Amino acid sequence: MKSIKLTFSSFFLLAIMTFSAHGAVRQPLKIDSASVKKDIAWVDSLYAKAFAQQDTSLFLKCYAADGAIMPPGRPVLSGKPMMLAFFNFACKSGVRNIVFSRKGLYGLTDDYVTEQGQFEIFDDQQKSIAKGKFLTIWKKTPQGWKMFRDMMSGDDAGGLGGKTK
Repeated sequence: MKSIKLTFSSFFLLAIMTFSAHGAVRQPLKIDSASVKKDIAWVDSLYAKAFAQQDTSLFLKCYAADGAIMPPGRPVLSGKPMMLAFFNFACKSGVRNIVFSRKGLYGLTDDYVTEQGQFEIFDDQQKSIAKGKFLTIWKKTPQGWKMFRDMMSGDDAGGLGGKTK
């Protein structure tokens, strides 16, 4: 009976071939970044409209069912009651309009993408009340792209002067 003896270099070569073959069967992305950007822009406009109209149903449509908001200095807010408490607090604080500015999309897959950007928040007189930055992980759902994890911080020393996305 023959004995098979693997040397370290043989084992290394076998491992490389295995991983290379695995990489060769990757499926191409089914989406393109232009369509993702368009969908995200639509949700951003819906988000701003939710604050302008103080409409909780519009606000919730922006988030995946398992979404979470991660405001500065606070615990993670997940579930509809916690997310609505966040929305109601922001509305009571005077938030009536939000303008988003995308700085980049990263890690685009068929299921997730991370967006980096800046925001500015306005009151009912269109006076700027806060500015800051955000990172949002978007999730592809049967209803389209929705916010999955929404983390933000304000540019002011206090962290967030009313920012909601």
